[in-house]
Amino acid sequence: MYYDHNGHVVEGRLQTDRPHVFKAEGSYDFKWGTSVGLDFTLQRGTPLQTQMNHLSAIYFFPYGRGDLGRTPTFSQTNLLVQHTVKMFKGSTLNVNVNITNLFDQDTWTSLSTSPYRDNINLSFTDFFKGFDPAAYAAVPSNNVRKDARFMIPSAYQGRRAIRLNASIRF
Repeated sequence: MYYDHNGHVVEGRLQTDRPHVFKAEGSYDFKWGTSVGLDFTLQRGTPLQTQMNHLSAIYFFPYGRGDLGRTPTFSQTNLLVQHTVKMFKGSTLNVNVNITNLFDQDTWTSLSTSPYRDNINLSFTDFFKGFDPAAYAAVPSNNVRKDARFMIPSAYQGRRAIRLNASIRF
């Protein structure tokens, strides 16, 4: 269970919520031994919320779930092209290229959502009475430092990768 800055249980969409996902896959085999396959994914971003730490790394969401919006819509296309050649005595040679993230998209997939580097060191009694996180952090004696990474992307979609492969079956 997670709590907000007033000590109330936080409800709402989880960080893995993707209400809209579209996936399509297809392939075609040519008569001369070449095959082409395409894979496409399009999905809505995931919810983001401000996250802070209380005492020894117990997380809480001071402003509820989803207060920072969502990550951008994510899409990716992958391509596979392969060719098989018959060789001697029933053996075959297969050569293929597999390209993930064909269009080299670079959508960010995660954001730094913690505004402070340090824990909020209130007693559990004071925490559940409710408090203002910004006012608490503004008091120098509380030793709560701002995090310069707040609201900056921290992870991105993998870059284009091209894999070449050859195999002989005998």
